[in-house]
Amino acid sequence: EEGSKKKNDIQSVAPWLSNHPEINRGNDVVQFVLASAMESLDENQDESKDRLYLNSAAEGNSFALARVGSLLDEDTLDTKLENEALDILEKLRPFSSLPEPIKRFANAPGKKTDVMAMRFWFEASVRGNPLAQRSLADEIMFQASQLEYDEDSYVLAAIFFALAGQQGDEEASESLKRVLNA
Repeated sequence: EEGSKKKNDIQSVAPWLSNHPEINRGNDVVQFVLASAMESLDENQDESKDRLYLNSAAEGNSFALARVGSLLDEDTLDTKLENEALDILEKLRPFSSLPEPIKRFANAPGKKTDVMAMRFWFEASVRGNPLAQRSLADEIMFQASQLEYDEDSYVLAAIFFALAGQQGDEEASESLKRVLNA
């Protein structure tokens, strides 16, 4: 039954996309575009579209990585997909290889999905995604504000605000000014 539901979800999108031969062959771009199209229909296709986003993210697609980060931040992935997301993160970059501020936040009180979101945004950020860079920097600043002063966190946030700002994200540029004046 789950397979037929997934097929029906995908079929509600344009046939040229829903029947694309590369969907199940690891083509991260096709998977991301199809997931985005399904999301725009807003027809309760969460698991099918979320699985496509995860598959695309597992291939390193920066847009999918950023979107999965946002889904985790919004707390909309079910537990099974959260576990799959954690496996993807560990394959992309082991926890031990993350910047220290992100590792420190993992030990802070709060939802485990907050740190998972940061990790997805980090992966998208190092691949050049400005939305992920700003999202990560914003979350770093938020997490740092909840804990004792941590200069490394502010430096890391400033780096990602600057990277996003260099790509034309004016909001990130404004946030960078606030971080530097703090």
